Amino acid sequence: MDETDSVGPSFLFTMLLKLEQSRVVFALGFILIFLVSGYLLSDSLFFNQLIRSNAISIPEEAFAFVEQNTRPATKDVKSISGLTPRYMLTQRKILYCDEGAIATSDYRS
Repeated sequence: MDETDSVGPSFLFTMLLKLEQSRVVFALGFILIFLVSGYLLSDSLFFNQLIRSNAISIPEEAFAFVEQNTRPATKDVKSISGLTPRYMLTQRKILYCDEGAIATSDYRS
């Protein structure tokens, strides 16, 4: 058995370095996917697309859009905290006064 058959310290170091590099690449890939998916699902992107597609340029147009696409809450509808403006405009479509203010203010941000 000669020296080339044994595993030297430089080989082990190289293998550990490659393992560490693959972990870093995996972690960075996961972070990148997390950030991109977060942006694509964000309220900010949703409202930017909504503003562009409906040609909203002034607050009065945003208010008119919210009025046309939602209805006021009645006494039998319970207020639910923690809803996003996107959910309130696309799914629920029932707004209390303060929720309407939140949804309209998101157009300007």
